[in-house]
Amino acid sequence: MPIAPVTIPDSAAPSTPTSLGAKLLNMFVCPAEVFDEVLAAPPQSATWRVPTLLVCLTGIVLLLATTNQQPIPTSSAPAWNFGKLSIAEIQVLSGAEPLVSGLALCVCVFAGGFCSASVLCFIGRVFLRTHFEFRKALELVGLTSIILVLGTIITML
Repeated sequence: MPIAPVTIPDSAAPSTPTSLGAKLLNMFVCPAEVFDEVLAAPPQSATWRVPTLLVCLTGIVLLLATTNQQPIPTSSAPAWNFGKLSIAEIQVLSGAEPLVSGLALCVCVFAGGFCSASVLCFIGRVFLRTHFEFRKALELVGLTSIILVLGTIITML
């Protein structure tokens, strides 16, 4: 059986496209309308990049708010058995921990978005027998990630 492309009826397509901010806010109110609008519109990279960057930003703020910023005591550093690292090198590496953690968080957020979009495309193709572009799946995953932003803000509070 051939795979049919996803088509949106003319009645479901909105007459005027909404802004990105309106789409992000409408994800909490009426996500089905946002999904219909995204599927009917041409692919836009800002639709998935902005929410993903917001997830990164709120994650980094939460990471910095909850991380203990005390320096490593020099008396206990040799007991950690770091091999041939000096105490100064250990302190420099411990100072880079917030930067490394923030970068790892951002890489994981972007990788998670791409992985989720791949799973969404797979489910659509195999189980729903429809075909839609990977960029459209990426937009939908990016827009739904705005819920993570709200969850992270509530967690911080």
